[in-house]
Amino acid sequence: MQVLKFGGSSLANASAISQVMKIIRIASARDKTIVVASALSGVTDTLIRAGIMAGSGDTGYTTLIDDLQARHITVINELLPSEPGPGVGVELSLLFDKLRDICRGAFMIGEISPATSDLIAGFGELFSTRILEATCTSMGLSCHWADAREIIRTGPSSSQPVVNTAVTQRNVRELLRNNLSKIILVPGFIASDDQGRTTTLGRGGSDYTASLLAVAAKARMLWIWTDVNGMMTADPRIVPQARTIENISYKEALEISHFGARVVYPPTIQPVVSKGIPIMVKNTFDPEGPGTLIEQDPPEGKDKDQGYFRQRPHSPVIHGRKRNGGHTGVFKPPFQCAGAAADQHHSHNAGIFGAHHAGGY
Repeated sequence: MQVLKFGGSSLANASAISQVMKIIRIASARDKTIVVASALSGVTDTLIRAGIMAGSGDTGYTTLIDDLQARHITVINELLPSEPGPGVGVELSLLFDKLRDICRGAFMIGEISPATSDLIAGFGELFSTRILEATCTSMGLSCHWADAREIIRTGPSSSQPVVNTAVTQRNVRELLRNNLSKIILVPGFIASDDQGRTTTLGRGGSDYTASLLAVAAKARMLWIWTDVNGMMTADPRIVPQARTIENISYKEALEISHFGARVVYPPTIQPVVSKGIPIMVKNTFDPEGPGTLIEQDPPEGKDKDQGYFRQRPHSPVIHGRKRNGGHTGVFKPPFQCAGAAADQHHSHNAGIFGAHHAGGY
């Protein structure tokens, strides 16, 4: 069993999704695979903005939703030009109708609650994974779409909803026991509370989804696919000779993440770290290129790049550049209300040492 997570930068358009499908096809030929996907690049930010506009009485929210639907239909038409029957286009149309109804309700009452914000923000992952499902089917791959809201259970929507790990793990085991498909597609970022209401997992939410599933499924590896070649010794925009760190310990990876390396957000990967499940960070658009393996005990002699962060004058550790006003060794909770989460996409896949990506949750 392996878990593959694709961020928004890997799902920017039809061409990017085609590359994602090549990776999924090769991976699923080796082992049973859970695929966790973010929304298409930039979609969640737009959804959050649409919800805020609707709750503020701004009719411009309708244009945002129309544009989002047109973008997704374009992706479908490019990926599946000869799709028979109603297919995924109709399915997405129904989801967009539901989204419009929710936003219209917020517009009518002139406000938007945290629960409604979560509901709106979570549509992007439903859109993207339904497109992936249809593409898998068109390629003849054995796949099953599983609703994360029926798997991952949290407390009520709030600034810090807490995952019920016992229930979540039981749900994952039941999903795997009852499903023989080689590929299981799961929307990242979204969950539900014990009343069945949609909640979200906040910043780094899709990584957190993947981490939870990897632990529950006893995966041998968590693969994080993004748009850079793993973690690097410095920001390549500033230091041309920056290179990929091929092996690094959990401790060092989490330490440098606090100082600006943003491929992984520490709280979201804690479940796999606690169970010793390795994390491989790879570039969707250069799958044969170098990547970073994050594990408990890197091979002796391959961990030498770690000292680079403390020794070089351009090191982010030397400069003491901290994130979110954070402090070394203190993990902030990964959860926050989606209505206040306009920066979640940017920070989740924002790149190494400040290199910006158009990422997703």
